[in-house]
Formats: sequence, structure tokens, C-alpha cells
Amino acid sequence: MTDRSRNVEETLPPGTRLEEFVIEQGLQSGGFGVTYLAQDESLGRRVAIKEYLPLEWAGRRADGSVGPRSASQAQDYEWGLARFLDEARMLARLDHGRIVRVYRVIEAWGTAYMVMEYVAGWNLEETLKTEGPWPEERVRGLLESLLPGVALVHEAGLVHRDIKPSNVMLRSDGTPVLIDFGAARYAAGVHSRSLTSVLTPGYAPDEQYHMAGKQGPWTDVYALGAVAYRALSGHVPVEAPARVHEIAQRRSDPLAPVASASAGPVSESFGSAVTAALAVWPEGRPPDVGAWRAWWDGGSVVRPSEEAEAGAPSELFQEIGRRSQGSWGDAASAWARWFSALPERAWTGAGAIRRGLRRLPAAVRTGVVNAWARWLARERRVAYGATVLAGAAAVAFGVVKWGGNPESAPASRVVIDPPGVSSTTGGDDDESEPPAAASVFEEPPMSPLAPDMEYADGEVFRDCEFCPEMVVIPAGAFMMGSVSQDPEAFGDEKPQHRVSVGRFALGLYEVTREEYAAFALDSDGTSWREPGFAQGDDHPVVHITWPEAQTYAERLSQETGASYRLPSESEWEYAVRAGTTTRRYWGDSSLAQCEYANGWEAVASCDDGWVNTAPAGSFKANAFGLFDMLGNVSEWTADCYSRDVPPVDGSAWVGGGDCSRRVLRGGSYGSHPRLLRSANRRSLSTGWSWSFRSIGVGFRVARTLD
Repeated sequence: MTDRSRNVEETLPPGTRLEEFVIEQGLQSGGFGVTYLAQDESLGRRVAIKEYLPLEWAGRRADGSVGPRSASQAQDYEWGLARFLDEARMLARLDHGRIVRVYRVIEAWGTAYMVMEYVAGWNLEETLKTEGPWPEERVRGLLESLLPGVALVHEAGLVHRDIKPSNVMLRSDGTPVLIDFGAARYAAGVHSRSLTSVLTPGYAPDEQYHMAGKQGPWTDVYALGAVAYRALSGHVPVEAPARVHEIAQRRSDPLAPVASASAGPVSESFGSAVTAALAVWPEGRPPDVGAWRAWWDGGSVVRPSEEAEAGAPSELFQEIGRRSQGSWGDAASAWARWFSALPERAWTGAGAIRRGLRRLPAAVRTGVVNAWARWLARERRVAYGATVLAGAAAVAFGVVKWGGNPESAPASRVVIDPPGVSSTTGGDDDESEPPAAASVFEEPPMSPLAPDMEYADGEVFRDCEFCPEMVVIPAGAFMMGSVSQDPEAFGDEKPQHRVSVGRFALGLYEVTREEYAAFALDSDGTSWREPGFAQGDDHPVVHITWPEAQTYAERLSQETGASYRLPSESEWEYAVRAGTTTRRYWGDSSLAQCEYANGWEAVASCDDGWVNTAPAGSFKANAFGLFDMLGNVSEWTADCYSRDVPPVDGSAWVGGGDCSRRVLRGGSYGSHPRLLRSANRRSLSTGWSWSFRSIGVGFRVARTLD
């Protein structure tokens, strides 16, 4: 079947000769290139030829050669070309009937061509659309035949990373062949640019959507589970970010269980195996296809979270183990640094600690938990949060017992008491406020109150030397949320509704480290001062909890006599849109993201130049003159989280919903483009404890205008 997704000028015309091969037609195109059907005139057979032609970076010149579109994209193009050649040579060494055979690679016309076996027949996607869902026996047979080939790929150090029904060809006898390794990479050599992020929604796990996501054989296990789910049910699984979003809001996983989704009966063992393969977090999945196959019949599985006991701990936990030989305090310190470096998506309180602690040998868990609590207290972190986290981890792994009987412990939090702090318990949904500890802010010198002056719409001003620069946002009305048919939207962005917003001022930039430091306590630990990566004074402050952002606004009000606060969610969206109705303030597409936002460029087909935060104002402003409204850091708003329509007058939703969680807007430097949209919203706990600090969260302030 000829693919029409690219312009004719971008594909080689029929009759083009490449050494002994003559192009007959295009077959399909993907993120890296075009695949053609060709005739091998020397051997009299048909072959498939894949051309390296990354559409976002490269184009075809008038003479038929291929090259980067601009000088700035040359490095990315050459990097991708080298990986393409490496991949072709690695695949050529693999000889298995379930993997498409690579015959040779040709370098010509400024690019490279992978000459492969042409597999005639229908792909699995076409077959399922024609035949409908398959019974379990047939699905098992397909996977049983395919898994040895996938295992061989993994043993060679490759990960396919785009397994899906359309990449599984079925020969005339029904045997499957895995094709299109355009996304395969050396497992240990993942590059941070767009070429590493070929994915298909529904079949790609959450780690493929994140810059810091660790990928490996377990990534392909998820995709294989998704293929099984599609074949059994007739439906593509709910894509991973949507599942993570719902789970993060403490709601049910939107992916229907295999047993209820399948068109026919499914055995308990195979159903549980498919469910395990589709676990949102890698720690919940079988680590490789061999372990997953053992699960089909109820065999035991060693998961990645247990790899330390299995003798293959990660480098992070090897460091903890080495340090634990000399000092439990050093071990706890190393552990704490690991936890603080978790990507934003992985901050799930005690769950994150539980996943990490399970990597430690049982003999060292007790010392790490106890020493960690002592270390945190010694570093003058909030003792409540430190002890809650340590207690949760301890109970989860039997480090401490609940009333002498660990089996009687509810899924809850237990506090291990450092000196002077009393124990607290509570259920999973218990967001008990910590003891009324001293404020994390000190009293700065007071200055004379700012005069009550009138500012013009669009005027930029600053009320004091260390106050944030503000811009006046004019009054107006807009349609808040996403339209019902928007495929990128999440459920809590709907329905779209009209909101009127009064005149107010908003920070031109996110609050910087320098601005925040003017009011922060000198002994405020390492939470925002040492986020785990390099930052300058002009970078946005991170690791900020909602109460800290609130207190900062209060201190600004006391300093200036003006009314500073966090913006309402309606005000924030009105400001980010700045009169636009598109998904983003620069348009619907994410292609121009790197001009306007510091996000995860790996899936945005561009390079924004920053791995972590960028200095405030490094990207283009929106029509209101506001910088970094999307990307860089997620921003707190004043609203309690709710799925209901917020007040239509632009005020914050504080009279209902879940006020233990507040709304975050804008996405961060590590966010997928789907999260960098004007209507996207999520929430985070308002807790004071260290567990509720997210490395990608900051804020900007609003100011009421009389």
C-alpha cells in the first residue's frame, strides 16, 4: 500500500536506481524516513528499502540528495544518521525468523538506505480491523511466536520502542514478523533530542513521554501488552499520559481491565500477565519478555524494583550501598539526593520511596530509613514531612512493625519520631496539617507602603527593588477549557465555558531565585537552593510548595502595601491565552515550541537549548507580554482542585472541591508537548512536607488593582 503522508517531492519517484535496486513505490513513512518497495535486479527479488529522511530536520534537494534544512539542524541530522547506520549494522547481525532481515546498508546522496527483506502480506492492524478481536488462544500463539525474536533484539542491546499492530506483518501462513526498527536505539545510549522519541499513543508507556524516562526491555513489554489488549478487545489502550493524569488525581485508572474489555473469555493467568505488562510505572512490569512469558502460566517474576536483591542494582543504589558500608548518614544522604532528583511525574509520596527502597537489600533498609530521618532533621528540613516519609517506607517493607503485627497495618502513614516530634498516623487520603512549625520565611525589613497609583493596561511596573516585575492585564472575557472534540484534551478541561475576568496585574516572569531569596529563611535546607541541577539567580525558583508560594505573596503585600496573591486558575488561563483560542498561544501545533517554551524538546522536533530550567524570559512572550507561561516550571494557582466549572467571574475556586490539592498550570521543562497547552491543568498536594516538593514546580504572583 502506498503511503500518502508525505509530499511527492519528498519521496523517491518510481524508477529511481540505487545501485542494483530499482524503486517501485513507497510503502510507508515514519518519524525517521520513508520505506520503499524495490526490485533487486541482481537476484531477481523484491526488497524493502528504508531511507533515512527525518522530515522535521531534513529535506530532499533538487538533485535528489538529502540534507539538513538548516545549519542549526546539521548536528542533529548527523547524529541521527550515525544511529541509523549503527542500527542497520546491529540488525544485520540478527538472524531470526520473527525479525525482518537486514541485507545491507548503502550510503548515498547524503543519507543512508537500509535494504531489508520484503514481507508480503497483511499487517496485524489491518487483520484486526477486518476480523475483529481474537480469542485468547490465537493471541497467545501470535505472541509466543514473536517473543523469541524480541528477546534476541534485547540481548543485542536494542529496544524497538515502537511495537504496535501495524509493525507486525503476518506471512501467508500466519507467522508474525516484527518490522520497522526506526525507533530502536542502544539501550544505554539514548539521546535527548527528538529522534529518541518516536512513539505511538496507546502502545507507548509513560517513560517514553518523559525526558528522564528510563527505557529498556520493559518498555517493549508494555507495547506487547498493549498489542495483546488491542487484539483481545478490539480497542487501543488508553494512552499512558491520560492514565497517569487520572491516577495522579487519585481517581481510577481509565484503562478498563482486560477481563471486562475483552470480547471473549480470558484466563486469569493470561489476563493478569497483560495487566502487569500495562503497568503505568516500569517498577510494576515484568523486566523483560522472558519474565513476562513466565507470568502467562503463573510463574514467578522478578520485577525491576527487586533487581537489587537479584544482584543487578542500578548505579544510584550501588552508590547507596557503597556509602552504607561506612556511614548510615552518608547512605541516607545519597538516598535523599536520589529522591529529590526524581522526575516530576514520579513524585507520588510514599509510593516513590517504596519503589526505591525495594531496590535495597533487606539488611540495609532499616539503617537507611532511620538515618534518613536523622539526616533530614539535622539538615533542618521540615521534620513532619521527613518522618512521615520514612515511616511510610518503613511500614511498607517491614522495617518497623505496626503494634507488633505488620499484617494489621492499614495502608497508611506512620511517623518515626526524631527527638521532640510526636507520632502521627493517618490513612492514604489523610492530608493532616503538620504541626504549626516556624514559618519558612523570616521577617524582611519593612519599606514604606507603595502609593496607590493607577497603571495603564499593558504597563510594566515593580513595587520594590526585589519585587517581581508586573504587567497590567486588561479586563475581558474568554472561553475557558478545551473544546469537546480536541484529541489532546483531558477530561477535566471540559466543558468549555465563558468566564469574565477583571483587571489585574500578573508577574511578567516566574518568580526567580533572587526574588524568592529576598524573603526566604537562610536555613531553609536544600529544597529550593539545591534542586539537583545548576541554576542561576535569574532562573525560576523550584521545589516550592503551595503554602510557601502563598506566604511569599503575603510577605510582598506586607512589604509594599499592595495586595499580592496567587492568580486564580481562570485569571491564569485568560492571561496565557492573551486573546487566542488555539491550544497554545503560538498556535495549535507544538512545532514552534522551542521558540516560545522550555519543554521536553525530545518530542517537539526541536532543541530549546536547555535540559533543565532556563533563565526567566529566555523565550518569546505572548500577546500580553508574559514570558514562560507554558514550560520552564509548572505554576501554582489559588484554586482548590475540582472537575466542576469554576466561578464565571474569574475568582478562585475555594469553596468546594479538594482543597488539600491545588491546581498547577503551564507544565515544566520536562513536560510532553501535550501538557504544554493553555487549557491543561493538574493538581498537587498542598502539604508542607518535603514529600510534596516537586522539582519542576514554581509560581508567579498576581496583584489586585483597585
